[in-house]
Amino acid sequence: MKEPEFPIPEKKLPTGVTYVARRRGGLCNNLKCLFSTIRLANLESAEYFTTCKELAFVFPDLPVIDVDKIPENARQVCDWRFVTLDEDRLPPNFARAATSIVYPGRDLLSRYIDFEYGRIPQNVREKYLEIIAKLAVHPEIGRFVTQFIDRNFDDKTVSVHLRSWLTDHWDKDQQRHSTHFSLQKYINEMEKYKDCRFFVASDNNDYLQQLENHFGNRVIRFDFQRSSPHHPVVIDFIDLLLLSGNNILIGSPLSTFTELAWWYSKCTTQPILL
Repeated sequence: MKEPEFPIPEKKLPTGVTYVARRRGGLCNNLKCLFSTIRLANLESAEYFTTCKELAFVFPDLPVIDVDKIPENARQVCDWRFVTLDEDRLPPNFARAATSIVYPGRDLLSRYIDFEYGRIPQNVREKYLEIIAKLAVHPEIGRFVTQFIDRNFDDKTVSVHLRSWLTDHWDKDQQRHSTHFSLQKYINEMEKYKDCRFFVASDNNDYLQQLENHFGNRVIRFDFQRSSPHHPVVIDFIDLLLLSGNNILIGSPLSTFTELAWWYSKCTTQPILL
Protein backbone atom coordinates (compact mmCIF):
# COMPACT_ATOMS: atom_id res chain seq x y z
CA MET A 1 0.00 0.00 0.00
CA LYS A 2 1.21 3.47 -0.83
CA GLU A 3 1.77 5.70 2.19
CA PRO A 4 -0.38 8.85 2.11
CA GLU A 5 1.11 12.32 1.70
CA PHE A 6 -0.06 15.33 3.66
CA PRO A 7 0.67 18.91 2.53
CA ILE A 8 0.69 21.72 5.08
CA PRO A 9 -2.75 23.33 5.07
CA GLU A 10 -3.35 27.03 4.49
CA LYS A 11 -4.83 29.23 7.20
CA LYS A 12 -7.50 31.90 7.22
CA LEU A 13 -8.35 34.53 9.84
CA PRO A 14 -11.67 35.08 11.63
CA THR A 15 -14.05 37.70 10.31
CA GLY A 16 -17.06 37.54 12.66
CA VAL A 17 -18.38 35.81 15.79
CA THR A 18 -15.73 33.24 16.57
CA TYR A 19 -15.33 30.11 18.66
CA VAL A 20 -11.86 28.71 19.24
CA ALA A 21 -10.95 25.20 20.38
CA ARG A 22 -7.83 25.59 22.49
CA ARG A 23 -5.19 22.86 22.48
CA ARG A 24 -5.95 20.31 25.17
CA GLY A 25 -3.70 17.28 25.71
CA GLY A 26 -3.46 14.51 23.11
CA LEU A 27 -5.25 13.73 19.87
CA CYS A 28 -8.60 12.59 21.22
CA ASN A 29 -8.91 15.26 23.89
CA ASN A 30 -8.32 17.82 21.13
CA LEU A 31 -10.88 16.13 18.90
CA LYS A 32 -13.52 16.18 21.62
CA CYS A 33 -12.77 19.82 22.31
CA LEU A 34 -13.09 20.55 18.58
CA PHE A 35 -16.43 18.70 18.26
CA SER A 36 -17.80 20.65 21.23
CA THR A 37 -16.56 23.93 19.76
CA ILE A 38 -18.24 23.19 16.44
CA ARG A 39 -21.50 22.36 18.19
CA LEU A 40 -21.46 25.65 20.08
CA ALA A 41 -20.50 27.62 16.98
CA ASN A 42 -23.32 26.03 14.98
CA LEU A 43 -25.86 27.36 17.46
CA GLU A 44 -24.95 30.90 16.39
CA SER A 45 -23.92 30.20 12.81
CA ALA A 46 -20.50 31.38 13.95
CA GLU A 47 -17.01 30.68 12.67
CA TYR A 48 -14.81 28.21 14.49
CA PHE A 49 -11.07 27.58 14.64
CA THR A 50 -8.63 25.38 16.49
CA THR A 51 -5.22 26.17 17.89
CA CYS A 52 -4.23 22.51 17.43
CA LYS A 53 -2.68 22.96 14.00
CA GLU A 54 -1.75 19.29 13.63
CA LEU A 55 -5.43 18.40 13.25
CA ALA A 56 -5.41 20.12 9.86
CA PHE A 57 -3.20 17.30 8.58
CA VAL A 58 -6.19 15.02 9.25
CA PHE A 59 -8.93 17.48 8.26
CA PRO A 60 -7.46 19.60 5.42
CA ASP A 61 -10.36 22.08 5.43
CA LEU A 62 -10.13 22.71 9.16
CA PRO A 63 -9.48 26.38 9.98
CA VAL A 64 -6.55 26.81 12.37
CA ILE A 65 -5.33 29.90 14.20
CA ASP A 66 -2.27 30.98 16.14
CA VAL A 67 -2.88 31.60 19.82
CA ASP A 68 -1.62 35.16 19.55
CA LYS A 69 -4.13 35.89 16.78
CA ILE A 70 -7.26 34.87 18.67
CA PRO A 71 -9.65 37.85 18.72
CA GLU A 72 -10.28 39.34 22.16
CA ASN A 73 -14.00 38.66 21.94
CA ALA A 74 -13.61 35.04 20.77
CA ARG A 75 -15.38 32.38 22.81
CA GLN A 76 -12.67 29.91 23.74
CA VAL A 77 -13.34 26.27 24.56
CA CYS A 78 -10.74 24.30 26.49
CA ASP A 79 -12.32 21.12 27.82
CA TRP A 80 -11.79 17.45 27.07
CA ARG A 81 -15.47 16.71 27.69
CA PHE A 82 -18.28 16.71 25.14
CA VAL A 83 -20.38 19.80 25.76
CA THR A 84 -24.00 19.05 26.61
CA LEU A 85 -26.88 21.52 26.38
CA ASP A 86 -30.26 21.97 28.03
CA GLU A 87 -31.87 20.94 24.73
CA ASP A 88 -30.33 17.48 25.17
CA ARG A 89 -32.77 16.90 28.05
CA LEU A 90 -30.26 14.89 30.05
CA PRO A 91 -31.41 14.33 33.63
CA PRO A 92 -29.35 15.55 36.59
CA ASN A 93 -26.63 13.11 37.62
CA PHE A 94 -26.84 11.34 34.28
CA ALA A 95 -23.09 10.60 34.31
CA ARG A 96 -22.03 7.28 35.80
CA ALA A 97 -18.56 6.80 34.33
CA ALA A 98 -15.73 6.76 36.86
CA THR A 99 -14.08 9.80 35.31
CA SER A 100 -17.14 11.91 36.00
CA ILE A 101 -16.72 11.12 39.69
CA VAL A 102 -12.95 11.55 39.80
CA TYR A 103 -13.04 14.68 37.58
CA PRO A 104 -16.40 16.28 38.38
CA GLY A 105 -16.05 19.11 35.85
CA ARG A 106 -18.03 22.32 35.58
CA ASP A 107 -21.61 21.08 35.26
CA LEU A 108 -22.97 20.95 38.79
CA LEU A 109 -25.80 18.74 37.51
CA SER A 110 -23.29 16.17 36.15
CA ARG A 111 -25.00 15.81 32.77
CA TYR A 112 -21.95 14.42 31.01
CA ILE A 113 -21.95 11.85 28.22
CA ASP A 114 -18.21 11.09 28.30
CA PHE A 115 -17.50 7.35 28.45
CA GLU A 116 -21.22 6.57 28.72
CA TYR A 117 -21.36 4.69 25.39
CA GLY A 118 -24.71 2.91 24.97
CA ARG A 119 -26.37 5.03 27.66
CA ILE A 120 -26.07 8.16 25.54
CA PRO A 121 -29.52 9.12 24.20
CA GLN A 122 -29.93 8.79 20.45
CA ASN A 123 -30.76 12.47 19.97
CA VAL A 124 -27.42 13.47 21.56
CA ARG A 125 -25.49 10.87 19.57
CA GLU A 126 -26.96 12.23 16.36
CA LYS A 127 -25.78 15.77 17.15
CA TYR A 128 -22.17 14.67 17.44
CA LEU A 129 -22.28 12.06 14.69
CA GLU A 130 -23.42 14.79 12.31
CA ILE A 131 -20.44 16.95 13.32
CA ILE A 132 -18.03 14.03 12.93
CA ALA A 133 -19.45 13.16 9.52
CA LYS A 134 -19.11 16.72 8.21
CA LEU A 135 -15.43 17.02 9.18
CA ALA A 136 -13.90 15.77 5.95
CA VAL A 137 -10.94 13.47 6.58
CA HIS A 138 -7.96 13.76 4.24
CA PRO A 139 -8.81 11.54 1.24
CA GLU A 140 -5.44 9.77 1.42
CA ILE A 141 -6.20 8.69 4.98
CA GLY A 142 -9.62 7.44 3.92
CA ARG A 143 -8.20 5.45 1.03
CA PHE A 144 -5.46 3.92 3.14
CA VAL A 145 -7.84 2.89 5.93
CA THR A 146 -10.31 1.37 3.47
CA GLN A 147 -7.56 -0.66 1.79
CA PHE A 148 -6.20 -1.86 5.12
CA ILE A 149 -9.64 -2.94 6.33
CA ASP A 150 -10.45 -4.71 3.05
CA ARG A 151 -7.18 -6.65 3.19
CA ASN A 152 -7.06 -7.50 6.88
CA PHE A 153 -10.50 -7.42 8.54
CA ASP A 154 -13.47 -9.75 8.36
CA ASP A 155 -16.37 -10.69 10.64
CA LYS A 156 -13.95 -12.57 12.90
CA THR A 157 -11.63 -9.66 13.59
CA VAL A 158 -11.75 -7.96 16.99
CA SER A 159 -10.31 -4.51 17.75
CA VAL A 160 -8.15 -4.15 20.86
CA HIS A 161 -6.89 -0.88 22.29
CA LEU A 162 -4.35 -1.04 25.12
CA ARG A 163 -3.99 2.25 26.96
CA SER A 164 -1.13 1.43 29.31
CA TRP A 165 -0.70 4.93 30.78
CA LEU A 166 2.99 3.99 30.94
CA THR A 167 4.76 7.28 30.31
CA ASP A 168 7.73 9.07 31.82
CA HIS A 169 6.39 12.60 31.80
CA TRP A 170 3.29 12.63 33.96
CA ASP A 171 2.96 11.21 37.48
CA LYS A 172 -0.80 10.79 37.06
CA ASP A 173 -0.19 8.44 34.14
CA GLN A 174 2.05 6.29 36.34
CA GLN A 175 -0.74 6.14 38.90
CA ARG A 176 -3.30 5.20 36.25
CA HIS A 177 -1.00 2.48 34.95
CA SER A 178 -0.70 0.83 38.34
CA THR A 179 -4.40 1.27 39.15
CA HIS A 180 -6.22 0.76 35.86
CA PHE A 181 -4.08 -1.36 33.54
CA SER A 182 -3.52 -5.10 33.51
CA LEU A 183 -2.14 -6.83 30.43
CA GLN A 184 -3.38 -10.16 31.82
CA LYS A 185 -6.96 -8.84 31.74
CA TYR A 186 -6.57 -8.20 28.02
CA ILE A 187 -5.09 -11.64 27.41
CA ASN A 188 -7.89 -13.31 29.38
CA GLU A 189 -10.54 -11.42 27.42
CA MET A 190 -8.91 -12.08 24.05
CA GLU A 191 -8.65 -15.78 24.75
CA LYS A 192 -12.45 -15.93 24.77
CA TYR A 193 -12.38 -15.33 20.98
CA LYS A 194 -10.91 -18.65 19.92
CA ASP A 195 -11.40 -18.27 16.16
CA CYS A 196 -10.71 -14.57 15.88
CA ARG A 197 -7.82 -12.36 14.92
CA PHE A 198 -7.10 -9.09 16.68
CA PHE A 199 -6.27 -5.65 15.37
CA VAL A 200 -4.26 -4.15 18.23
CA ALA A 201 -3.24 -0.55 18.85
CA SER A 202 -1.37 0.65 21.92
CA ASP A 203 0.68 3.47 23.40
CA ASN A 204 3.33 0.90 24.35
CA ASN A 205 5.22 -1.29 21.86
CA ASP A 206 6.45 -3.69 24.55
CA TYR A 207 2.88 -4.71 25.34
CA LEU A 208 2.13 -5.07 21.64
CA GLN A 209 5.09 -7.40 21.34
CA GLN A 210 3.92 -9.46 24.32
CA LEU A 211 0.52 -9.93 22.69
CA GLU A 212 2.20 -10.95 19.44
CA ASN A 213 4.31 -13.46 21.35
CA HIS A 214 1.18 -14.87 23.00
CA PHE A 215 -1.24 -14.91 20.05
CA GLY A 216 1.22 -15.19 17.15
CA ASN A 217 -0.06 -14.29 13.70
CA ARG A 218 -3.56 -13.73 15.05
CA VAL A 219 -2.40 -10.21 15.96
CA ILE A 220 -2.65 -7.53 13.27
CA ARG A 221 -1.03 -4.14 13.73
CA PHE A 222 -0.64 -0.97 11.77
CA ASP A 223 3.09 -0.64 11.25
CA PHE A 224 3.94 2.90 10.25
CA GLN A 225 7.06 3.73 12.19
CA ARG A 226 6.79 6.60 14.65
CA SER A 227 9.94 7.95 13.00
CA SER A 228 8.24 8.10 9.58
CA PRO A 229 7.90 11.47 7.83
CA HIS A 230 4.17 11.51 8.59
CA HIS A 231 3.01 13.57 11.51
CA PRO A 232 2.32 11.46 14.63
CA VAL A 233 -1.25 12.81 14.68
CA VAL A 234 -1.85 11.25 11.25
CA ILE A 235 -0.49 7.90 12.42
CA ASP A 236 -2.58 7.97 15.59
CA PHE A 237 -5.71 8.95 13.68
CA ILE A 238 -5.28 6.03 11.29
CA ASP A 239 -5.01 3.72 14.31
CA LEU A 240 -8.21 5.29 15.64
CA LEU A 241 -10.14 4.67 12.42
CA LEU A 242 -8.87 1.11 12.19
CA LEU A 243 -9.98 0.39 15.75
CA SER A 244 -13.46 1.56 14.74
CA GLY A 245 -13.60 -0.93 11.88
CA ASN A 246 -14.71 -4.07 13.73
CA ASN A 247 -17.86 -5.20 15.53
CA ILE A 248 -16.16 -5.61 18.92
CA LEU A 249 -13.79 -3.15 20.60
CA ILE A 250 -11.86 -4.22 23.68
CA GLY A 251 -10.45 -1.15 25.41
CA SER A 252 -9.95 1.04 28.44
CA PRO A 253 -12.86 2.68 30.30
CA LEU A 254 -10.69 5.75 30.99
CA SER A 255 -9.27 6.28 27.50
CA THR A 256 -10.65 8.92 25.14
CA PHE A 257 -8.90 6.97 22.35
CA THR A 258 -11.10 3.93 23.01
CA GLU A 259 -14.07 6.28 23.37
CA LEU A 260 -13.56 8.02 20.02
CA ALA A 261 -12.94 4.73 18.23
CA TRP A 262 -16.50 3.87 19.32
CA TRP A 263 -17.78 7.23 18.05
CA TYR A 264 -16.02 6.74 14.70
CA SER A 265 -17.77 3.37 14.36
CA LYS A 266 -20.96 5.50 14.34
CA CYS A 267 -21.60 4.14 17.84
CA THR A 268 -22.16 0.63 16.49
CA THR A 269 -19.17 -1.38 17.69
CA GLN A 270 -19.66 -3.22 20.97
CA PRO A 271 -17.31 -1.81 23.64
CA ILE A 272 -15.80 -4.22 26.17
CA LEU A 273 -14.04 -2.11 28.79
CA LEU A 274 -11.42 -3.69 31.01
